[in-house]
Amino acid sequence: MKKENYKEKIAPFFVKVLFLSLFFVLFSISLTLADSAESNQKVIAWVFFTDKGNISKNDIRKKRKDFLRERAGRKRYLGSPNLFDFRDIPVRNKYIEKIEKLGAKKRAVTKWLNGISIEASPDLLEEIKKLKFVKEVKIIRRVQKDEKKPSFKIFQKDNDSFAGNDISASQNTLDYGNSLTQLSQVNVTGLHNLGYTGKGVTICVIDTGFTNDHEALMSTTILAERDFINDDNETANESGDPTGIYDQELHGTGVLSVVGGFKEGKLIGSAYGANFLLAKTEVNESETHTEEDYWLEAIEWAYDKGADIVSSSLAYYDFDEGETPISYEGKLDGKTAIVTKAANIAAEKGMLVVNAVGNERLKAPADGKYLIAVGGVDSQGNVWGGAKTDTDDGRIKPEIVAMGVNVYTAYSSSMNSYAYKNGTSYATPIVAGLSALLLEAHPDWSYSAVREAIITTSSNADSPNSSSGLGYGIPDAVKALSYDNLLTITSTAGANGEIFPSGAIKVGHNAMQSYTISPSDGYHIAKLFVDGSEVDVAETYKFESILSDHTISATFESNNITILTTKLPKAHIKKKYKAKLKAEGGSGKYIWTVVKKKLPSGLKLTKNGTIKGKPKRKTRGKKYKFTVEAEDRNNSANSASKSLKIKVKK
Repeated sequence: MKKENYKEKIAPFFVKVLFLSLFFVLFSISLTLADSAESNQKVIAWVFFTDKGNISKNDIRKKRKDFLRERAGRKRYLGSPNLFDFRDIPVRNKYIEKIEKLGAKKRAVTKWLNGISIEASPDLLEEIKKLKFVKEVKIIRRVQKDEKKPSFKIFQKDNDSFAGNDISASQNTLDYGNSLTQLSQVNVTGLHNLGYTGKGVTICVIDTGFTNDHEALMSTTILAERDFINDDNETANESGDPTGIYDQELHGTGVLSVVGGFKEGKLIGSAYGANFLLAKTEVNESETHTEEDYWLEAIEWAYDKGADIVSSSLAYYDFDEGETPISYEGKLDGKTAIVTKAANIAAEKGMLVVNAVGNERLKAPADGKYLIAVGGVDSQGNVWGGAKTDTDDGRIKPEIVAMGVNVYTAYSSSMNSYAYKNGTSYATPIVAGLSALLLEAHPDWSYSAVREAIITTSSNADSPNSSSGLGYGIPDAVKALSYDNLLTITSTAGANGEIFPSGAIKVGHNAMQSYTISPSDGYHIAKLFVDGSEVDVAETYKFESILSDHTISATFESNNITILTTKLPKAHIKKKYKAKLKAEGGSGKYIWTVVKKKLPSGLKLTKNGTIKGKPKRKTRGKKYKFTVEAEDRNNSANSASKSLKIKVKK
């Protein structure tokens, strides 16, 4: 029998084993590298915080007084925005700095929603989620390496025809040139003939960018500008901005001219006498949630700057690949999109938001419950583009329509160029200006009164619907001016305090209206009455779903709580510590809190005023200075604060 060669037989086996082992090693390495690449891939997310630090009621009162004092310098309409609450307190810098120190890149900040938008790796995001002051982390985008930029967005369908023959009307006090049709369709010319120009009203235009060099904008009153994209105060084109037909200035300049332009014989805006704030938020070369972040920052900025009306020709629905969510399909319910949430808060605070409904479909924030969503029609009233559907919760959109075809605008290519434009973008500023004229004429009207007057006097108000694209129809400014079916809320304040809005203001049906009750220094709210009945004392009060007239009144008393404790005993590390704080005045029952700085680690202050615990070793030899607040259990507006200190002995 032939003897087998063992070495010859075993050699191929070892070669196979070696090959398979090498294969699995390389495969494992590739998986590890893939996992590593995935973990290092940047994402964009919103980080929302649990609180704003130790903010006392006294801190909020002081900031509220500063806020109201600053606004008192300009003409105040009785129903003008003036609600200052916890949401207006800035985001705590310590939280932002902590997240940045971990390696995240800050993109945007929101006071109203108490959060920041960041760019970070998924691993870092998991670390951030574990921070005690983080309430929620919401991913909105994954950043792809070497990501291709999408093609330019089209905000409007441009009509290539430029300045033609001027149109004039002898019965008008102004020569509108080619802008006559767009204004006369909604009877803004009728209010101009009565002398209304928007004087004293402040409109914030949120858009792509603006040039103030155009002849139609030379006399426009610009109070402030802010570029949220480049984080500066220049809203004109900057280095790196797109140029050409879709440059950053093009869209915004045209929109601004429709509401605020004035060049007699050529173009006159619907509220050419108003004051303007300009906010640059839209990046022409993409459609991302980042632009929503900028929009959110802009509307908060507008409120801080005293805007009465926001005119926004920007809307959001579909987003670029990698965005989360990729669209707002099924989510246009008036409460989901972050820009819609911001628009709702703006309304609660008293601002009227006028927003383009969208050229192809309903888009956020036009799904908001309290704003005016504007669609487009041609000069004959035929619907052009825009949404033709209810919101996802069944409300009619758009509310109204205005001219969105062949709208005459300033063109940013030169200081004396004009062009006809199409789009709900250009219908929107017509309505924003109309709203400003009504506010000028009726200083006692709230945002909801203006909104109701415009909507219910429009051409299709008797049979409103979404399917036609008309909503409630084409507005009539003169009819809206004389609208008298509004409700009244009357506020009165006793001595040593104020209520804002003050006096009698007009509000719309099913609307909401917020009030700020502000005691003078050294006083607190003693009692609060709504419709003659006493309610719990509060420094803000909101009427919701209003269906009848109301009253609200308050009385004020001198602060009568005094903290008696002046000195606290020394503490020793790892030994039990107990000290009872004392106060007098008010009801005699208090809620105690630390409102500034901190107690030594290991000690805590109970609500009944006892400091107790065991100081930790790291506190040894240190002095801790902090501020406590005693709040009357029966009247949260009555409180006192005092600075105290504890020394921890070695």
